Amino acid sequence: PMDNYAGVLLALKQLNRNKEFRDIAEQLHAYIREKNNPSFTAFYYSLRARLALMDNDLFSADNLIKMADMNYDSGNMDYNTEIPRLTYCAVLLAHDSPLKTQEAIRKLKEFGDIADKTRNVPQQIRTNIFKAIAWKKLNNQGKAREFLVRSLELAQPGNWIYPFIEAGEGLRELLNDLKVQDELKDFTAKLISELTTKHVNAGNSFPEKINTSGPYETDPLTNREIDILALLAERMSNKEIANELNISEHTVKRHTINIYQKLNVHKRREAVARAKSLGIIR
Repeated sequence: PMDNYAGVLLALKQLNRNKEFRDIAEQLHAYIREKNNPSFTAFYYSLRARLALMDNDLFSADNLIKMADMNYDSGNMDYNTEIPRLTYCAVLLAHDSPLKTQEAIRKLKEFGDIADKTRNVPQQIRTNIFKAIAWKKLNNQGKAREFLVRSLELAQPGNWIYPFIEAGEGLRELLNDLKVQDELKDFTAKLISELTTKHVNAGNSFPEKINTSGPYETDPLTNREIDILALLAERMSNKEIANELNISEHTVKRHTINIYQKLNVHKRREAVARAKSLGIIR
């Protein structure tokens, strides 16, 4: 269901069907809250970050990808539509920062190796596109062209167009300058034409507030986060909470950071007060 939601939302965004987009976004948000599964929540925030990038909203994408806790990423590359770790790389590449670009390259090598070993063509295409963009940002045109050609060779037999469209204008410049073999010329020309005429619609992002039957309108807290909030209300230390819940202090700290982000607070007392006012804890 998660991947189906992602596919529908990405398609509706391309088609500018705003009302349907918002309806499906609300359904997904309700589904996430109902399931209360940390890996689903990570997927959800990753997808939102990806859609924010499509709206050229890097500020929101940065914040959302931080909330997509990669510790809960499944670690596989089986999903064909949304991969949190690849969206993380996309956010890194959206910055004008050589350090972030180099970090993306390191991660893309790891993820690309997984895609190659499992012969996962959709993810092979995406990782090679991202590598091409990364090397272009570092002014290494040779490597950029090398990875772009690899992605074209993988995409052409199945007519995979969307990954190139989503990559946007920066990729069009690379394609225009690329000299390809005869068997790739028609496909490359088609991509350039699509990139020239298609524009991702802005202003189509997830609603800031979603009407639900839940007790609060913030992003959904997990059961574990609510447990930790209740113990914070008892003024327990991280070590005491860790012992009480049989988890590590590092895990307690990570959950606490997530709680602060979701409740839009900065301190323990603020988090407890906010949670009580919303009826999350008593």
